[in-house]
Amino acid sequence: MDSVTSQGPRQGTTKSLADRLALLFESVRREDGRPHTNDEVAKAVQARVGRSVDRGYISALRNGTRDNPTKQVLEGLAAFFQVPPAYFFDDEHSASIAEQIELAVVLRDENTRALAVQLLRTAAADVPFVAEVVRAVGSRPALREVLVLLLELEGDDLRMAGELLDSVARRRSSSG
Repeated sequence: MDSVTSQGPRQGTTKSLADRLALLFESVRREDGRPHTNDEVAKAVQARVGRSVDRGYISALRNGTRDNPTKQVLEGLAAFFQVPPAYFFDDEHSASIAEQIELAVVLRDENTRALAVQLLRTAAADVPFVAEVVRAVGSRPALREVLVLLLELEGDDLRMAGELLDSVARRRSSSG
């Protein structure tokens, strides 16, 4: 079973086949955390499609020197990396799947996962909001510490923190 690493995907929408494969190779890892090799991907795809696929061909797809594999090869790659085949064909699906991969990468961190669970409890299960916070925390670790502290505040401490944040928001809106 593969896992998604904390060495996450690149920001933005991936367009080329090589970019889409790069995202998968960077993010979907073996259980031991190591990246998949061209050889093991080639063997899995070959077993699925029933025709010769070697590591050199996978390398050429990854570096962009080959960019027009058969539908069966793309389906084999999709099966190996456990993504829908549309990831390779459709920019909209690709962008959506890339976002899901990004979120999964961020959630690999135990502390971020715990924060997400705590936020879901306090944010009345506002999943889109929690997903947005988790993505932000993934790129700004200090933000996680601040959010954890805020979630622990009660009473007067919570009121004072709210007033402080209101003051910062007013200052930012008046200077920008």
